Amino acid sequence: MSYCGEPLARQPIGRLAFAIFLVYLLSSSWRFPLGGDGRATLATSLSLVTRQTLAIDPQLASDEGYTPRAKIGVDGRAYAKAGVGLPIVEMPFVALALGVSRVTAVPEQQALAAVLSLLNPLLMACTIIAVFRLARSIDCPPPVAMSLAVAYSLGTLAWVYAGVDGTEPLQALCLAGALLFVLNHRSERLESSFAAGGIALTCAVITKPANAVLVPAFVVYVIAVLRSRRIDRGEAARILTCVIAPLVAGCVFLVWLNWIRFGSVLETGYEQDAFRNPFFRGVYGLVFSVNKGVIFYSPPVLLAPVGIWLMMRTHRREATLIVLAGVSYVSLFGKYDVWGAGWAFGPRYLVPLIPLLMLPVARAMAAARIWRYQGIALFAAGVVVNGLGVLVDGDAYHSAIMNIDLARETGFVQIRAHSTRAS
Repeated sequence: MSYCGEPLARQPIGRLAFAIFLVYLLSSSWRFPLGGDGRATLATSLSLVTRQTLAIDPQLASDEGYTPRAKIGVDGRAYAKAGVGLPIVEMPFVALALGVSRVTAVPEQQALAAVLSLLNPLLMACTIIAVFRLARSIDCPPPVAMSLAVAYSLGTLAWVYAGVDGTEPLQALCLAGALLFVLNHRSERLESSFAAGGIALTCAVITKPANAVLVPAFVVYVIAVLRSRRIDRGEAARILTCVIAPLVAGCVFLVWLNWIRFGSVLETGYEQDAFRNPFFRGVYGLVFSVNKGVIFYSPPVLLAPVGIWLMMRTHRREATLIVLAGVSYVSLFGKYDVWGAGWAFGPRYLVPLIPLLMLPVARAMAAARIWRYQGIALFAAGVVVNGLGVLVDGDAYHSAIMNIDLARETGFVQIRAHSTRAS
């Protein structure tokens, strides 16, 4: 890959991404999978590679003390609830691990853990490059764009989620790529730029269907660009089709999967009435609460409102796209019953949105020295928070939380027993 005529590996951003990739590897637990979602994803990928089917171990459809990661389909076999994007991406890594295991004396499980532990750090390193180029796409100077890439890589939740087994790094890369492609309409042909953006957004939807909530924001942006170019209706319709066609194909694919697995085009395996949480409580929790608020786990995004205000002067359409995307994403997951994603570190559901929010952060940092100084302070705070998230073992954290809950429950029972005897 090249950029501006120079191979990516020789560019400063290429070297930075590789260095951060090594940091991610050094801070990784090298255990894979780490949780139920990771087990279901790996099981699906293994099944695709070895048996060419999506069906997985029925035990994953049983209650594990939490929501089962799979559901029994119409054919009596179990299927993972999550999207198929990550299992498909994992397939080459799974095939490589199985080959290594056959050629060497390394047990299959160890080979899978070693090879698949490379995947999410690699995806997040690619997202770092996309974040850098997003900043450059709105004319931020290279030093500011590089600073933004560093702030994103180590000062936000990207650091923690690069070392886990979830779909967040792949979603983040797809959404960052979708935004980057549509913003490149100035330097590339409208048709190819928007088509690439539509494909990247489709990949995000296939990875997690909830990302479909962002489609209106991107379509509104494309329409606004076409209107500003004063393109005739026929040409505008053809270009808009380039964006929508991949999304329609992706939706048809997901509907077909629902039908063959669960016998209904609307059945995804997830609970149908899961969006009952009080809206403002969920939004407050995702954005402002100390426990899960994104401003505490990714402090640089505090500069996003400043950047949006500045972008409204020079990049109004891009600012509108980011605002619509952010409001749509937070509103959707704010209504979700499990908006905090259980024991996940920080607001896990908002991790894919952070690369988009870094664009106005870049605009703020490029505008004035005071915002750059504040960006440095927020980056330092993010390094501390997410560094602790990387250093503390997840299993130890979960065990501690369980022990605290058990102690509270036991103490409550003892107090009730004592009060009953006294009465």
